[in-house]
Amino acid sequence: MVQRLFRKDVVGPWSMDALPVSPLSSTPIPAPLAERGERVVAALVARGELADDEAAAELRVQLRHLAACSEFASQALLSTPGLLSALLDGALNVARTAADYQALVDEAMRRAGTDLASAKSALRRLRRREMVRIAWRDLLHLEPCVHATLRELSAFADSVVGAAVAHSHAAWVSRHGEPLDQRGRAQRLVTVALGKLGGGELNFSSDIDVYFVFGEEGETRGVDARGRRRLDNGQFFTKVAQQAIDLLHSVTGEGFVFRVDTRLRPFGASGPLAMSLDGLEAYYQTQGRDWERYALVKARVLTGDSADRREVASLIRSFVYRRYLDYGVLASLRELKRAIATDAARRGRQHCLKRGVGGIREIEFIVQSIQLVRGGQDLRLQGQSLMSALAALADRGLISAQEHAFLAQAYGDLRVLENRLQMIADLQTHTLPEDTATRQRLVLALGRRDWSKLQADLATLRERVQTLFSRVLAMDSDDASPVDVHALWTPDADRGELVCSLAEHGFGAADAVASRLLALRAGAFYGRLSARSQARLDRLVPRLIHAVASVDRPTETLERALDVVRCIAGRGTYTQLLIDHPAALDLLLTLCQAGRGISDYIVRNPIVIDDVLADNTLREPIERDALLADLTERIAAVPVGDLEQRMDRLRQVRHSVTARVAIADVLGALTVGEVSTQLSLLAEVVLQVSTDCVWQALVARHGQPRCGDSDPRRSPGITVIAFGTLGGLELGYGSDLDLVFLHDSAGSNQRTDGPQPLDNARFYARFVQRLSHFLTALTPAGVLYQTDHRLRPDGRAGQLVSSFDAFDRYQHAKARTWEHQALIRARAVVGGEDDRARFERLRRAVLCRPRDSDTVRAEVLDMRARMVAELVRTAPGRVDLKQGEGGIADIEFMVQYAVLSAASETPSLVDTTDTVRLLDGLTACGVLTHRTATELSDAYLYFRETAHRLSLEGGSPLAMRTDTLDAHRARVSAIWEQLMMASDVHRG
Repeated sequence: MVQRLFRKDVVGPWSMDALPVSPLSSTPIPAPLAERGERVVAALVARGELADDEAAAELRVQLRHLAACSEFASQALLSTPGLLSALLDGALNVARTAADYQALVDEAMRRAGTDLASAKSALRRLRRREMVRIAWRDLLHLEPCVHATLRELSAFADSVVGAAVAHSHAAWVSRHGEPLDQRGRAQRLVTVALGKLGGGELNFSSDIDVYFVFGEEGETRGVDARGRRRLDNGQFFTKVAQQAIDLLHSVTGEGFVFRVDTRLRPFGASGPLAMSLDGLEAYYQTQGRDWERYALVKARVLTGDSADRREVASLIRSFVYRRYLDYGVLASLRELKRAIATDAARRGRQHCLKRGVGGIREIEFIVQSIQLVRGGQDLRLQGQSLMSALAALADRGLISAQEHAFLAQAYGDLRVLENRLQMIADLQTHTLPEDTATRQRLVLALGRRDWSKLQADLATLRERVQTLFSRVLAMDSDDASPVDVHALWTPDADRGELVCSLAEHGFGAADAVASRLLALRAGAFYGRLSARSQARLDRLVPRLIHAVASVDRPTETLERALDVVRCIAGRGTYTQLLIDHPAALDLLLTLCQAGRGISDYIVRNPIVIDDVLADNTLREPIERDALLADLTERIAAVPVGDLEQRMDRLRQVRHSVTARVAIADVLGALTVGEVSTQLSLLAEVVLQVSTDCVWQALVARHGQPRCGDSDPRRSPGITVIAFGTLGGLELGYGSDLDLVFLHDSAGSNQRTDGPQPLDNARFYARFVQRLSHFLTALTPAGVLYQTDHRLRPDGRAGQLVSSFDAFDRYQHAKARTWEHQALIRARAVVGGEDDRARFERLRRAVLCRPRDSDTVRAEVLDMRARMVAELVRTAPGRVDLKQGEGGIADIEFMVQYAVLSAASETPSLVDTTDTVRLLDGLTACGVLTHRTATELSDAYLYFRETAHRLSLEGGSPLAMRTDTLDAHRARVSAIWEQLMMASDVHRG
């Protein structure tokens, strides 16, 4: 699965005209149905409920149309005296809100009192009136769209479910007392709605899927004088649930309210009707299956104590949505869909609007499968409403605008058809009718003229839905492989045959590869896997071997790929992704072929597989603002105090984006400068969000830092200064972050204003400590960044955070030349605009002050000599790219020396912080010749590109000597001799 679910050519522009709605005046009524409408109108006139004058002419037209479309509505009007008058008393003019329905239901139940039979009668009378009203508004085009009708039906159901539970609770409390937990707190029944009701999209004649939960074990208290026995909470709430179901479900002479289905509860029909929260949690942790996760995507809590409702909702979310992308669920969904398709075929449901091919259920599968896969990482995909989730998919780029438009319209059209079919007789049917009379009613209800054209349009719609559905849950491709799968991947494979087979397919070290495969298949690692994980691995490894056989350096590539497979084998979601999507497997092999470093990176951070192998936008540059907005939204969904989850979420994004940059680098889509810029932008965004997270957590405890005596006191902020590679926009894959922290707290009364106040200095110091931990702590999702704070004033001996004034004094009075060199590549990356500008003014004032060139050169040379003595690494045939002679540090020191020497005369030199642009500036002002600057720039970029590649291949800072590398080093050394040993920097 790629980021977008479908190829662009799957669904073209779609102007759906299959199910238009025509005005009443233009829709002829077939004669038999017209006669039925006339009889209903005549009966209502004869009974005195409908006037036979000109003023009621339009009303009679509507009633004829309603009676022709809906036998249920006409029967209800004829059998219920006063119903028409009740509807005409303003009820038809406006849509009902949830509050309206709550008021109507509350009033009906108030009048019914505590008697069960009276409550049943009241709810059934109210249900008949409201269903006729809803059908009238829908069929007479008074509702703006089908979704408005579905919302009203759902709001009505919510209210009556709540009323039934409350009435039943009161009835059983009167018999056995109030149910309490062990601490004496009153308990209430929690009702969880699933399916269409959970999604707020209830059908006209639908059952409602619910299950029941209660908070804690305990028993009832408050037994009356007659000594009625106490019930434990499980017994009590089972009785409440049973009576609530009976209130709604049982059929009396007045009908029913809603059919209630509780078979989706834990353990199904054999499970307890009401389960405690602890029991529910244990069930989902140990027994819950993938099909239940799918069923719970739409789960919505309707009743219960607010704290219990929140806990149940949280428990369901944690069960449904995995923390990482969950491609493994697709296999389970395929099996579920196969079962549904088999059942539909067996029961003759091929023409079922709900379960048939291209029907409502397949649209739900398309949307909800993506929700299950990605909803754990992207909270915006976790909505219960299908239409809202569909819009979120389009907003996130997971489907195109055309696909969104088509699926939204197809879903709406199918729901219109389904609901108007059910409005005919108030039957729970989803199958297109066979008899002529019902077909005529449906055609009329849809504003159509011809049944055959309706069928043809519907067939086209369903075919397109089915095409998209097949792509989402694509079945496995042909397993045929030129490699002997049995010989390569069985515990009892003949070693000799295996070696020969591998050698024939290009594996140079076939013997070693054979040993690796046999050890992997027959060893303890494989044995520890679950049967399901073993089955996935048995399917993946032969595909992997076959794919690797066709690449360059297959032996090394397979070794690295097997390391990744070993790492992810226990996570079915990843192996399933590689099995289902050959493009993802090919991309993984491309990365493993590129070098050991990137495969090791995936092994250390397997979460990158989630976003990277599932992303087809790798060549698109990172947009800083878009990434910041996305990260901020993800983090905002996590409570401020839950720093651990916030840390993990940031790590997930950091690793996946880093891997995305690395892949684009490997594929040749980015230049060396673009790689560093992308990595630097990522680090800035992560720093910004991390700073916000830590700041919010501290402020929640200690309050906002304040200073001064005014009312209110000023709120001083903090600014994060990046030095080194981040400051210079030259970050590498494994670069540390060199950070310095400045605050602008000054004056009197420097103290936070929270419940546990601190003086500002302690607050800022604690902030830096917490932020360092936030960035560097090793969590299950890895490390964000390693940080270095040694460039702060006075180094390790100095305070973790300084005021702007103290930093300014230090730079002018105590800072040494090497610290001013570092300041050349310093940028404010986090902080308010005013504070960033203040730092830049401070930096420019320090760097542009007059200096003696010879003194600067001597100090730069001295520092460089110390670095060479302490840091240079050597190895036979290899070169230290950074610290070695003629390497990166030599270029940086020459540039920094030139800038410090010339900035007083040419302040524009300090406008930038990255080395290549500094070289351009030195050329523009005549400090360096164009040739010298070009040679240094070419060498610098070559060294950095080599360093990036070394990082991807294994992280070694030592590069193998080559003619190109030696030529660059020689030229840099020559320029060093010319520039650093000259008496005048302006010689170039």
